Amino acid sequence: MTIGDNKKIKKVEFKMSEREVPITIAQRVVMKFLTKENVGPNEIWRRLRAQYGESTLSKMQVKFWHRVSWRKRCRAKHKSSMTPKDKHHPREYRSGS
Repeated sequence: MTIGDNKKIKKVEFKMSEREVPITIAQRVVMKFLTKENVGPNEIWRRLRAQYGESTLSKMQVKFWHRVSWRKRCRAKHKSSMTPKDKHHPREYRSGS
């Protein structure tokens, strides 16, 4: 596999359980777990780099997926803190009416 500037990219598979999954998916699983453990994106990238070496996602990709996981986590916390009435009337809940 090649990219625009003709750098060769290894397509690495990582075995999780009995199935092989693309290494990028395996790294996203690790990122999601570490995000829930309140680990920041730079530390996550450092740990991924130590584990996966040259096959590690870029820092920009790690920061992107960290942000996505964090937002989902925050939304889930917000929804779980709403009362049943608030769930049916989110505008009223947001505006404080």
